[in-house]
Amino acid sequence: MPDLTILLDIDVEAGLQRKMQNGAEWNRLDAYTLEFHQRVRAGYLDMARREPKRWVVVDAGRDWDSVQEELRKVIEGRLEGK
Repeated sequence: MPDLTILLDIDVEAGLQRKMQNGAEWNRLDAYTLEFHQRVRAGYLDMARREPKRWVVVDAGRDWDSVQEELRKVIEGRLEGK
């Protein structure tokens, strides 16, 4: 069991739009319905809610620099606690 699991969370529509804008390669999962992606997101958020000591949810809908800064803080904070 990992000591830390980071969930980079973003609104489903925003995430799919970002992927299209960045020219990332699409796979078969990307073609599934919006409802499918929303259920998957909800499932991960539920896992994070049930294990808050292990999971950290990071808002990935923000700009890259802000997300990177929060990731650094989360990881450094866990390393300092060991």
